[in-house]
Amino acid sequence: MNFTHFVATTEHLSPSIFPDLCHDLLCRNAALQLCENQATYDQLIPIYFGDDQKPFDPLQCGVVLIQNKNQKRATSLHSIFKEQFVAVRPEADGPSKQLKTRKATKGSIREGPYFVFNNMANPILFLLFDTGVRAIKSTILEVSHSISDKEPQVWAVHSRGHTSETFGYLKKMDSARNAKAFFASVMENVGIYADIARENVGFGKLARQFRYAKIEDDTKEVDEGEKDIALDIEKLEDIAGDRDTSMPDA
Repeated sequence: MNFTHFVATTEHLSPSIFPDLCHDLLCRNAALQLCENQATYDQLIPIYFGDDQKPFDPLQCGVVLIQNKNQKRATSLHSIFKEQFVAVRPEADGPSKQLKTRKATKGSIREGPYFVFNNMANPILFLLFDTGVRAIKSTILEVSHSISDKEPQVWAVHSRGHTSETFGYLKKMDSARNAKAFFASVMENVGIYADIARENVGFGKLARQFRYAKIEDDTKEVDEGEKDIALDIEKLEDIAGDRDTSMPDA
């Protein structure tokens, strides 16, 4: 694995294009920012398990897949893959023994169009970043693997939070304060600024009322206001009249 930058695409992934896509990304030392609304994944980093001094072998391709979440509620690996994941812990007997518990799973995304990598032989590493979650120490980082008996195997690293408690390198790079300021600027999902940003995406939602402000019928409120003004004028006129009648003749 060796990449120096991300390139972007406007198309969804498909199984047929992946071997060539992986080859081209590796040749350009690039990772891929996937298109908007790509199911399951947000970024893809290609891996090559073969010998780079020999002719390219598509069967030696692999991937690191990333999903970014910026919600206050944590996401589960099961909700994404529809498979059970088993945590790998230091005190366990080892991953090789745990993998013997692999079994068939019904309803997995492998059975639909959103997995894409069913033809891949090498394991997949899936990184799930729950950056919007306030994590406690026991759940900051968790390593697990799917128990599905289908290939490829899926290993996952699930991190929660976005501070230096989760990503220790932020302290070493003296970037903890910058990271905090960045997330403070993007976390807002309610309020006038968030509403303006959503309205700028004119067809983010297809219903017409999303693109046009709702005009409420406030004529009743206007009528009531006009009545109040009229009453105030009448009171002022009465007061002025009383003053006129009370003044002596010259």
